[in-house]
Amino acid sequence: MRRRLVPAALLVALAAPAPAERPLRDRVVIRRDTFGVPHVLGEDEEAAAFGLGFAMAEDHATEMGRRYLAARGESARNFGEEGIENDLAVLRLGTRWRARGAVAELGRGFRQWLAGFTAGYNRYVVAHRADLPAWVPFANPADVLAHTLGDAVEATLRPPRALLEKYKAAPLPPPGPDGPPGAEAGSNALALAGSRTTTGHAILLGNPHLRWSQLYWEAHVTVPGRLDFYGSTLVGLPMLRAGFNDRLGYVQTNNAPDLEDILALSLDPARPGYYLFDGRPFPIRSRRFTVDVDQEDGSVRSVTREFEETHLGPVVHRTADGER
Repeated sequence: MRRRLVPAALLVALAAPAPAERPLRDRVVIRRDTFGVPHVLGEDEEAAAFGLGFAMAEDHATEMGRRYLAARGESARNFGEEGIENDLAVLRLGTRWRARGAVAELGRGFRQWLAGFTAGYNRYVVAHRADLPAWVPFANPADVLAHTLGDAVEATLRPPRALLEKYKAAPLPPPGPDGPPGAEAGSNALALAGSRTTTGHAILLGNPHLRWSQLYWEAHVTVPGRLDFYGSTLVGLPMLRAGFNDRLGYVQTNNAPDLEDILALSLDPARPGYYLFDGRPFPIRSRRFTVDVDQEDGSVRSVTREFEETHLGPVVHRTADGER
C-alpha cells in the first residue's frame, strides 16, 4: 500500500458541548492526509464513530441531510414532486417507526456506534448551521438505520416486470439505461493469489457497478487494539462497506436472495370488498396516506392516496379480472 503523508496542519479539533464524563470530542482525533482522506483515531468505538460521522459531514453534510429526510418520508415536503413516491412507500411500510423499534433491539455495541456516528453528524450541523441550507436536519440513530434500506423501500412495493408481463399489464415501464426495470443489479470481485501476481502479494479487487452519483467516500478508522480498517462506504451509511486491515481485505457482491413472495388472490364473487384465501373470505383493508409536497412558489400542497392491503401484505397490482 502506498504510504500517505499526514500534514500536522490538517489536524481537526472537534468542538462539542461537554456531556457527562469525557466528551466524545476529547476521545477522537481526525487527520486528513494529502489526498483529503480522513484518518479517524478514537479511544473507543463510540468515539471513532463520532469522528467518522463528523468527517463525513465535513465532505457531504448536505447530501447526508437529504438522504436522512428521505428515510423519514419527508423528501417531498422539502424537495417537491420527486419525493412523492419515496415518501408514500416509507409511510406504507412504516419504515421510520420500524427503525425506531429496531434501534432498541440492536446489540449494545452497534447501538453505541450508531449513536456516536449520529452525534458526529449533528455536531457538524450545529457548528455550521449558518452555512448549511435551512432544510438540513439533525438526525437520530433511527434515521441513519432507516437510510441503510436505501432504494429497497420503493422497490419492495414496485410490481416486478415479470408479473406485469404475465398479466399483460399496459403500459409496461420503459427499459432503463442499465436494462429493464427490476433487472438484477450486478457487481463483481476478483481475488488473486500471491502466486499469480508480480509482487507476490495477494490482490482483492471490488467492482460494485454503482453510479458515481451514489457518492463513494473513503476513510480510515482506528481504535487501538480493537479496530484498524481502511475502506469505502456510501454517503450517509454509518460504516465502511469494503476495505482492508493489516491481515485481510473485504468486499461483498450482489446476490439475489428470495426474500419475498407474490401471491395471486381472487376476489370473492359473493362479497364485494373481500378476497378468497384457502377458500375463506377476508376483507380488503384500505389505508390512506398523505404527504406534503413543496411547490416552486413556496406553498405546500397535500397529496393523498389510498392503498389496499391483505392479511398477507400490501397489494402491489390489480389485474383486469380482479386478481391481485
